[in-house]
Amino acid sequence: MPLSTVGQRTWELQSYAIVFSTFSLMPSPSGYLFIIMSIIIFLDSGRQRKKCFIMKLTYEDKVRIYELKKQGESFRKLSNQFGINISNLQYMIKLIDRYGIEIIKKGKNCYYSHELKQEIIDKVLLEGCSQQSVCLDYGLSNQGLLNNWIAQYKKNG
Repeated sequence: MPLSTVGQRTWELQSYAIVFSTFSLMPSPSGYLFIIMSIIIFLDSGRQRKKCFIMKLTYEDKVRIYELKKQGESFRKLSNQFGINISNLQYMIKLIDRYGIEIIKKGKNCYYSHELKQEIIDKVLLEGCSQQSVCLDYGLSNQGLLNNWIAQYKKNG
């Protein structure tokens, strides 16, 4: 039974997806059936908006990423392949370059004393050092720790 297209609609939702719907009439023994066929197409805007999405990497994944990067793989490709923000990948590579591959081994969560946190925050806020350089100097597992500490400090003093 042939379909006859009655209309088409396209909507864009939050710049992430397009919903395409076709409205059709199909002959049936009791008359016509109204059919709606919808297709959702997810868009890749090319922007790395994965701030809320952080994939936990295994030690083996991190070693593989490091090896691939040293073989010339681009950060963009690694980001897409492993689902990790480019700046986090760049930081991890710099951390490994400075301290060796052992720095990325998972262990217990590190405890940072109030005094050490204050020292690290002062390096950024009072001495004007970059957050990335301070994170690397202290071997922090990720830059987000320092961002959170500074935000808490500014909020609570």
